[in-house]
Amino acid sequence: WELAGYTISLQITPAHSVVRTLKNPKVDRWVNGIREKSGQVIFPKEGALKSMIGLFRGGKLLVFLLDQHAGDKGIPIDFFGHPAFTFDSVAMLSKRFNVPVIFGYDRRIGNSFKHVMTVATRIDPGDESVEELTLQYTKLI
Repeated sequence: WELAGYTISLQITPAHSVVRTLKNPKVDRWVNGIREKSGQVIFPKEGALKSMIGLFRGGKLLVFLLDQHAGDKGIPIDFFGHPAFTFDSVAMLSKRFNVPVIFGYDRRIGNSFKHVMTVATRIDPGDESVEELTLQYTKLI
């Protein structure tokens, strides 16, 4: 996640990242400071909806991490034959504002510190339901 956000923000500035606030405030400030040095604009997940709406309306890039367990806030999506409670917020925002989701990932090369960032596909919201879109995202993971 950290390398992906860093890489994206070096290529496309500014990249706006929605992040979970870390439990230790000192570590949270330190990590966000590093993130911001790459050009990222950081938004804490808690209370970020108003800012996200403004970003979408302004045509800005918004970066999300999709592979987090949503618990009772998520919808059950098949993940390797098991239900995984997955956030549907990315799909809801994509549909609500008719914006595409660009799916990418970062992969380490061997045992080195070298990584490759890959943009895998673009998914337009179209007529698919939030559940169908969330399942597509999960299958890409």
